[in-house]
Formats: sequence, C-alpha cells, structure tokens
Amino acid sequence: MKYYELIDVMIYSAKNLHDTRDNYMTLLESESLMVKERLQHLKEQMVDLYIILADMIATRKDNKSLPAMLAIIDKNAIEIADLLAQHLHRQNLP
Repeated sequence: MKYYELIDVMIYSAKNLHDTRDNYMTLLESESLMVKERLQHLKEQMVDLYIILADMIATRKDNKSLPAMLAIIDKNAIEIADLLAQHLHRQNLP
C-alpha cells in the first residue's frame, strides 16, 4: 500500500470515528439502561483496541504491518456497528 493510500485510510478512519462519536452521543440520550450498558461496554472495547494499536505502532521498527492492523480495525468497527444496529433494531429504538 502506498503512502497516499494510507492517508486515505487514516482520513476515512477519522471520519468514521467522528460519525461513531455522534451516534454514541445520540444513543447516550436514550432512557434505556440496556442501551447505556451496551454503550459502556462498547466504549471499553474501543479504548482497549486503540491502546493495543498505539502500543503496536510504538514498538514496531518497521510499519509494514500497519495496513494489516488498519484492516483489522476497520473490520472490527464494521462488526461493532452491525451488532449495535441489530440491537437497536430489536429494541425498536430510533
């Protein structure tokens, strides 16, 4: 992967994080305790994921595996969003 492709991935990731934050803030307004508990769990998972990523980047001598790490993060973000969407659909929440 070339550098400009990595920049595109990083920009996409930043936008994705911004959108996730907006959705998270909207869901925080829910009165459902179950939704709030799920959001807390999601927050903990995301924090753990980014701590792991930061450690991996900081300890690598070469960043050849960075695209692979970004692909895993993207896949995980899609899976998390799908699971959250399924939960919201079952609860008939807006």
